[in-house]
Formats: sequence, structure tokens, C-alpha cells
Amino acid sequence: MLRPIALASVLALTLAGCSSLFGTTEEDVAAMQLATGQCIEHLDDLSGVADGEEGEVGVLPTVDCAEPHEAEVYYAADTTAAEYTDGILTEADQTCYDAFGTFVGLSYDESRLSLFSLYPSQDTWDAGDRQIACLITGDQGETFTATLAGAAE
Repeated sequence: MLRPIALASVLALTLAGCSSLFGTTEEDVAAMQLATGQCIEHLDDLSGVADGEEGEVGVLPTVDCAEPHEAEVYYAADTTAAEYTDGILTEADQTCYDAFGTFVGLSYDESRLSLFSLYPSQDTWDAGDRQIACLITGDQGETFTATLAGAAE
């Protein structure tokens, strides 16, 4: 059974928790950058995205992968786009789909696990954001206490 790829548009929110996108700075964007191997404690900021909706994401809470966590960053890199277009969404989806099997040990279509592709919004792009980040998750609310690298689930 094929599952839809969940998508989330990464929109910068200030570290103080203000949800206004006005005044997004390079510092805000830098605070949001994710790295391969980081584990995300909870996905509260992605509520609704699990149902295939696009959403806004601020700074995600990272923890050591030995601690309970709901997601893991399995790929992160800058987009190849020279300017902001809707093509970034397509690139993010394809990039995350392609990288999934290498990380997990099974293709996305064979795995029970799900993925989120995170990519810049126009506002964060204007502030310097170029990152595509791919997150792997289990069932809604499911937690893990180890990396999912090579899990072959």
C-alpha cells in the first residue's frame, strides 16, 4: 500500500515563539537548520502535516537519539534551485523519497515508516534558507529510543 508523502513548508518563527513571519532574519533561519542524524523529540509543530497538509514549522526540539523521539533527520542538504519556485517542493519530495532507502535499508514503498520533506518558504528563502531536510517517522505518536538508520522496517 502506498502512503502519501507528508509535506511541510519550513517557515521561520522567531526563537521567542512569535508566529509572525515579518522580520525573519538570517539568525532565525540558522537556528532552524537541521543536520542528518538529529532526532526530533516531538512533532507538535507538524500537527496536521501527517494528514498530507502543508504546514508551518518553527524550531524543532532535538534530543539524543537514545532518548524517546518521534522523528529523525535522515538527510539534509541545500536545494539546487537558484531562485524560489514551486519546483523546490518537487525537488524536496524526490530527494527525500530517493534518500529514504539508503538510510533505512528498505525502499519507502516497502517500509512501514513514513517521511516528511521540509523545504523553504518564500519568507525563509528571502532570509537565506536553502535547506531541504528529510525526517523519518513511525505511526502517529510512536516514539523510538535508537536511530532508525538501517532499521529495515
